[in-house]
Amino acid sequence: MRHHQVDARPRTGRASDVNLLHYEGKNAKMLCDVSDEDARWLGGHLSKLSDEQIADAFRAANYTADEVKILTAAVRARIDELVSLK
Repeated sequence: MRHHQVDARPRTGRASDVNLLHYEGKNAKMLCDVSDEDARWLGGHLSKLSDEQIADAFRAANYTADEVKILTAAVRARIDELVSLK
């Protein structure tokens, strides 16, 4: 089973606090300057994806059925956060 890091930091409703994929790699800074408006725009487009479509992406990457459920719910929650940014 793969281990996925979960970002449990408190959210303040700003784009800089929403991190769909908690990423700390060499390009992590590229997300620092994303505006709230840009994040809402992206969230609006991502919100059009169905849960089945999101799950299909994880199934295609050979995640287990349990992992697909967990990851789909996590991605949906993060999309909802993007859409609801103030």
